[in-house]
This record gives sequence, structure tokens and C-alpha cells, in this order.
Amino acid sequence: MSVWEIKEEAPDAKEYHKSKGTLQFPIDQPLPYDLIRKIVQYRVASNLKKAESKSKNRRS
Repeated sequence: MSVWEIKEEAPDAKEYHKSKGTLQFPIDQPLPYDLIRKIVQYRVASNLKKAESKSKNRRS
């Protein structure tokens, strides 16, 4: 997930430090489980869509 996708899908991620391919959470604060859940769900859906697309291309 790129930084741009994180901003689109999870605007509440703006308060955390981001760099290429990472999202860093402060060690002195509790983990934002709702945000992590959103990101994981987005990645799972994205990966499934990508795998389905590859599968269709192989069948052709």
C-alpha cells in the first residue's frame, strides 16, 4: 500500500509518520487497532483482486 493509498483509504493515518511502504506508530501510545484493521482489509482485497486478475490472464 502506497502512502497515497493510505491517505485515501484511511485518513486517520495522517497523524502517523509514513515513508515508502511503512506506517510508523509511536511507541508511547496504544496501537490503533481500527486503523490497522482497515489497512489489512484493504490489502487483502487488493491482493485478491490482483490474484484474480493474474488467474484470468493465465487462462486466456
